[in-house]
Amino acid sequence: MSSHNNQPDILRLETIEKRLTTVEKLLENPSSVDGGFYIHTQSIASATWIVNHNLGRSPAVRVIDTAGRTMDAEIEDINVNSLKVMFYLGGLPYSVIGKAYCT
Repeated sequence: MSSHNNQPDILRLETIEKRLTTVEKLLENPSSVDGGFYIHTQSIASATWIVNHNLGRSPAVRVIDTAGRTMDAEIEDINVNSLKVMFYLGGLPYSVIGKAYCT
């Protein structure tokens, strides 16, 4: 396989790394992030969360469960002010309670 075919994956990984760096800054010091931030609290277990962050852009997102563990989730922008967080285990949706940190 040529490196050309891996380019989208590399770009996606670079974007994810940038988003994680921003989220880590927020968790350490919320006032250090330019452009604002939003913390969504999901108190009812759901496999799909709708997050209305109103940041006017596509934010970096970090999802934490109630035990404080970072969760793997699929993030889909609905528009510049809302996104969808979806959880899957073995290809099947599963419900989670926790927080989404948007920066």
